[in-house]
Amino acid sequence: MFRKMLCGVTLAASALPALADEIALRFMYSGHFEERGEFFDWVPGPWLGGTFRGEDRNHDGVLELSELSMLQIQGANYLGCRQPGSHCAIDYFFYRADGTLSFSSYWDAFFDGSSYGSSRIISGEYEIETLDHEPYFVYRYFTPQTTLSITPVPEPAAYLMLGAGLLGVGALARRSKRRGAEAQV
Repeated sequence: MFRKMLCGVTLAASALPALADEIALRFMYSGHFEERGEFFDWVPGPWLGGTFRGEDRNHDGVLELSELSMLQIQGANYLGCRQPGSHCAIDYFFYRADGTLSFSSYWDAFFDGSSYGSSRIISGEYEIETLDHEPYFVYRYFTPQTTLSITPVPEPAAYLMLGAGLLGVGALARRSKRRGAEAQV
């Protein structure tokens, strides 16, 4: 009896986080036209990606800047940018469940107190990377061939639910096997 109650409580507790309204998604743009010094070319592979997390608090089907709890682009956290010598900003952010993603962001930093770099991204238009050495500027342009993929980020609670489900299936299989062996005797 205690085992059944413990299993029930574990399953119920693992399902609670699934009720949260917060979403977490990864995005990746692939394909861009790049201008780097004398180099001008179409680059087909992935080039700009990140993760965002937020809660649609007004339930309008749109995740806006005020509803974001995290935005990472190329590994840099744009919300709460607290690294010494760096500045970052998000001018606007918009995501709708139909896959529409639009944002504008800025980042700059001094590395080792001497070298400098910055990036300005306007999704759907361009990214400008500024460097303190040759080629000084790198322009990456979105084109009609640029694709966007957006995928959910698995939450730890999802793994917990998967584990609880696998344990439950394993326990049932073991119990069935034991009952089958007892019936043969």
